Amino acid sequence: MKHGVYAALLSLLAVATLTGTAYADAMRGKKLHDQQCIACHASRFGNNGAEIYTRSDRRVTSLEGLNKQVNRCKNNLSITWFDADVNDVVEYLNATYYKFKE
Repeated sequence: MKHGVYAALLSLLAVATLTGTAYADAMRGKKLHDQQCIACHASRFGNNGAEIYTRSDRRVTSLEGLNKQVNRCKNNLSITWFDADVNDVVEYLNATYYKFKE
């Protein structure tokens, strides 16, 4: 019986891992973004910092690249976010600026 329960839990974990941002919350991502990202972006890029997402020479060109960039910024600034937090920020940025298809 224990093995069946463990197998079911592992299956659920595998599905959750494969879906990645399927359950991401863009509203929560906006809050995290506004708390952690805007100050740095505004100081480096002017105005409200959002220009980095809309400039013609932006480096991010895919959803995978966006995820990597958010993680890179998180790590460089030593922001303590869980994977779900990163997924929420990626979801917000993608829904608001990038519009990449999965």
